[in-house]
Formats: sequence, C-alpha cells, structure tokens
Amino acid sequence: MNFVFISPQFPPHFYLFVQALREQGFRVLLEPHFHAGHITRRHHHRHYQLSREQLLERLGGNLLLHGPTPPAYRGNLGDEMFLVRYTKLADLHQAISWAHTQAR
Repeated sequence: MNFVFISPQFPPHFYLFVQALREQGFRVLLEPHFHAGHITRRHHHRHYQLSREQLLERLGGNLLLHGPTPPAYRGNLGDEMFLVRYTKLADLHQAISWAHTQAR
C-alpha cells in the first residue's frame, strides 16, 4: 500500500511519522520540496541581457505566474513580475541572475 504525503512545508520532525508508516509496510512517497522566488524587473532606463521572451523561454515549466506588478508595488519592486519554483536552490539563484543581468 502507498501513502502519499504532500506538503509545501514538510516539518523536519515528521520523519518519525514517515518512519512509523514504513515500519507498518507502507511505501511513503514524498512530494519534492520547492524553493519559490518572486522576481521583478524594472524597464525604465534598464537594458537586460535577456529579452522578456528569452527569459520566459529559459524559465520554462518553472514559471508559475507572469504579469505586470500591481501599481501599488511598482515603485519599489519594478514593472514586471515572475513567480518561479525550483527543486534546487542553486537553480533558483540562476533564474534570478538571468532576470537581473544587465546588457553590456
């Protein structure tokens, strides 16, 4: 029998619960943990290395949401937002770098 435990925030002490299920003969499947990031870009006087289309292509299936930043937040955050998730933190950092690298 399988037991699927799906949680966006898997508490570290829950391994005891998983261990108890496994001892009872269950096969426990864990949903992978994701690192999420909210990336924004400013367009006024900014020239990015990747165009919007190139960035969207690189983000691919890791992109959950894309659109204009709500007007109340544009002054601080930028004009355009991207919500992404990755299983590896290093990949999230790479995506942020893709979004913010300026053209030379």
